[in-house]
Amino acid sequence: MSHFYSTRSSKSFACAIAFLLMGIVGHWANAEDEIGKQIYAARCASCHGAAGEGKTDSFADPLQGDLALSELTNLIVETMPEEDPDLCVGDEAKQVAEFVFENFYSAKAQARLKNARIELTHLTVRQYRESVADLIGTFKNQIWIPEERGLEANYFAARKWTEDKRLAKQVDATVDYGDSVPYFEPSGEYKNIKKDKDPKKDVNLMNQGFSAFWTGGVIAPETGNYEIIVESKNGFELFVNDMENALLDRRVRSDDVVEHKANLFLLGGRPYGLKLEMFSYPKPPAKIRLLWRIPGGQPVVIPESALIAHRPDESFSVSTAFPADDASQGYERGVSMSQQWDAATTDAAIQTANWISERVWELAKTKANDNNSVEKVKSFCNQFVTRAFAKKLTEKDRQFFIDQHFDNEISIQNQVKRVVIMTLKSPRFLYPGLQQRGRDFELARRMGLTLWDSLPDERIYKLAQKGKLSDESTVHGELYRMVHDTRSRQKLHSFFHHWLKTEHAAEASKDESLFPEFDEELVADLKTSLELYLNDVVWSEDSDFRDLFLADYLYVNNRLAKFYGIEEPESESNDSENSTESHDGFYRVEVDPKQRAGILTHPYLMSGLAYHKTSSPIHRGVFVAKQLLGRRLRQPPNDVKPLTEEFNPEMTTRQRVEHQTKETGCMNCHTVINPLGFSLENFDAVGRFRTKEKAKPINVSTVYKTPEGSQVDLNGPRDLANFLANDVTAQRCFVQQMFNHYAKQPIEAFGADQLDRLHEKFVNNDFHVQQLLVDIALIVVEHKESKAIADKASADQD
Repeated sequence: MSHFYSTRSSKSFACAIAFLLMGIVGHWANAEDEIGKQIYAARCASCHGAAGEGKTDSFADPLQGDLALSELTNLIVETMPEEDPDLCVGDEAKQVAEFVFENFYSAKAQARLKNARIELTHLTVRQYRESVADLIGTFKNQIWIPEERGLEANYFAARKWTEDKRLAKQVDATVDYGDSVPYFEPSGEYKNIKKDKDPKKDVNLMNQGFSAFWTGGVIAPETGNYEIIVESKNGFELFVNDMENALLDRRVRSDDVVEHKANLFLLGGRPYGLKLEMFSYPKPPAKIRLLWRIPGGQPVVIPESALIAHRPDESFSVSTAFPADDASQGYERGVSMSQQWDAATTDAAIQTANWISERVWELAKTKANDNNSVEKVKSFCNQFVTRAFAKKLTEKDRQFFIDQHFDNEISIQNQVKRVVIMTLKSPRFLYPGLQQRGRDFELARRMGLTLWDSLPDERIYKLAQKGKLSDESTVHGELYRMVHDTRSRQKLHSFFHHWLKTEHAAEASKDESLFPEFDEELVADLKTSLELYLNDVVWSEDSDFRDLFLADYLYVNNRLAKFYGIEEPESESNDSENSTESHDGFYRVEVDPKQRAGILTHPYLMSGLAYHKTSSPIHRGVFVAKQLLGRRLRQPPNDVKPLTEEFNPEMTTRQRVEHQTKETGCMNCHTVINPLGFSLENFDAVGRFRTKEKAKPINVSTVYKTPEGSQVDLNGPRDLANFLANDVTAQRCFVQQMFNHYAKQPIEAFGADQLDRLHEKFVNNDFHVQQLLVDIALIVVEHKESKAIADKASADQD
């Protein structure tokens, strides 16, 4: 049965005898509903398994898919058995199709067989890092990011900062002074600075030099290792996060090196303190630039959008390397255990303990020589463990996790280290679902994990302490607040990264002879362009899912506008009607709606879903089918390679794909893939719009068959975008993927009808993405099973 992911064969004679015998058995049994079962048992089960689960020695893939029953029947008629399709037609094909469809092929059958349940999981890598950062953050100022961007800058007509030598105080958008630092005067004569009355000091005026410092914070756009770069021949010190120890120190100049680098691990969406101090003698040069290389990116000046004039408190980020989380279900989850993961949690706990022990007096709000310093440190430890577990500690808990470590003669710092390591290695922290809590604390923990991948903040924790989270209106109000927190925005950013598979775009490289200007800097600009677009849609007042596909504008800077042939804004003042200024040199520009349609045609995705030299209808079709429509496709055979232009230089890309996939076995999947990919053939390998290939008009007209068997006529990207925005299957796919990403559990585990109900709410709320996040969190937080466990925990504690 070739549609069931087979290319292997048996002898035709054996197949014919088997099907004849099955026909006789079906006639003798005189039971219509048993014939399909008998056919499957006699002919198919030996290869596909009794329940369609697949067999590793023959057909490993399970029998499941999303074809309608009529489509599945037609497929059996056309292709099965592989050796002689004419042997299973008519009623027999219909009966075996009905048996397969009802018992293990359809989505309902799969849900019945799998019996989805909420699995015990440990913290994912992201959840671990975010939780530890917020756990420590509760003892400092909460995350706050002001709207004003840039760094506070101070300039002085002397190497030492004194108010009488101040030249200016202002907010600088960036530190990008490759020509000359503002207010620097090589002569050393500053007319607005009063000369000293002492003539001897006037003589030394030329030796007083020049200095400047910038202070504020920097926001990491994503989690990972950053390379921080300062370009300058002058003396300087750079501090990031840790204001006591310089990240880069060039106070003593002993060489002529311009570029200075250091690496730092930062968590995405979080602000880190920044201070840059430079000094110069009156003679040139006085130049300085502050750059970074974000994870997977190229060195660029740290943009204005990533800088704030307010300096945040020092924070902590776990930089330990963890093994990747299990993502076999399409979203990251902590279900796989290994020695590497256990070792990583130990290393991370030690790293955290060392950091805390060095700052224990500050965190405990005391000093080493205070009379009650030990009690304050123990109080800090009590709060640390309580917040890590998100529950009230019993006397037994306090003795085990805290008190026993202070009943010895080791230093306070080492006592605190033991508390931290034992807490962060405890299953109560690593496995949030394992810990029994009272209802309010359970709700608080689930709220934090769902929307932030982290712990609840101090506000929610205090509500839990007072028992106020049992009030549904309070929970609803807090969830709305949490959705607009910077941590929620960062988690949504990670969702779009997974949903759109942007790693393909980030790794895109093209033939330099064909696309010489498509370099790493342009790819970085494309990434920024897509992120600005996503933020513009999702965080708008409408927050309309459909606008992800239907909007007819792009965010571009001058480099992108030139490369993609988009008319640049008329002026910096941006008076033109079809563009609005954003930040970091990017503008929102209206584009031809016949050529561009939202994320679907964004050049970042189109270039990522393409080959080195040409477009790839197959890659694009697979992406749309699996990610946007939730279609199930089998893995292609390993030995199948795409036909290149050398096969027939006269053929267009579409013609080559049609030629290679015309065989019946290929078309099982390519009836879905090809139409979706062909509708995007207007975009070349770098995502530029075109109407011709090899001097031939590009044909984007095609017909897509839905799982229900209906046909959709597509004539280019706008038709495909309109279909995706309004198709119920695409909407449900988006809702389900977002739920899985946020809950880290299958939606079916929360109720067989939850997807239907969540989609219905989504439609009734005009496809409001922000509201969808709240509705997802409500399902997770208010799940009956969770409440039952929490109620029992409350009773046990009482």
